[in-house]
Amino acid sequence: MTNTVPKRAQRRPYGVDRTLTFLVGLAVFATATAALIVGFGLFGQVRSQRPLLDPIAINWLTAEPTVARITAITLGVLLTVLGLWWFLYALLPERKPDIDLHHHGNGRLTVAATAIAVAVRADAEQIDGVSKATARTVGKADRPALRLDIWLHESADLKDVWQQLNDHVLSRTRESLGIDTLPTAVRIQLDAPRREPVR
Repeated sequence: MTNTVPKRAQRRPYGVDRTLTFLVGLAVFATATAALIVGFGLFGQVRSQRPLLDPIAINWLTAEPTVARITAITLGVLLTVLGLWWFLYALLPERKPDIDLHHHGNGRLTVAATAIAVAVRADAEQIDGVSKATARTVGKADRPALRLDIWLHESADLKDVWQQLNDHVLSRTRESLGIDTLPTAVRIQLDAPRREPVR
């Protein structure tokens, strides 16, 4: 079931995080590989025995201290800004997009994400065997998806619950929003068994 819905419905997308991590890892890997190649003498034994900082580079830094400082400061500021942006981006909560139902002239009809979540949750909790449900819209406003968590009683019929969920709750949501498809990821869990008090 979860293989047929987009990943944005199943979990929070981490494309930006993965891209930045890949680029940083690639840069570190390339640097380490180059150091190993030079160290093993593939560019000649003379080059492998020279210090890590090339004397030519050291001479240039000594001759141009102002340029070296400006370059180092600029690079440090850029890395700091990038690190802070990455940190704040990772802390931002996942977006809950509102859905536009109708555009007419200068006005438009929009359904708030919280209203959709409350309505879907209320419908899901009316199903026999469901003890609790939570719902939220995810993705983008032009490509919304739904993430639904359901907790079942121990005696619930899973097949019947899924049938009612698909035929009534999800279909009613699509009809109410006026959209043909609403990718949905459903996570079903069983309630913890009640413990009898010890006497």
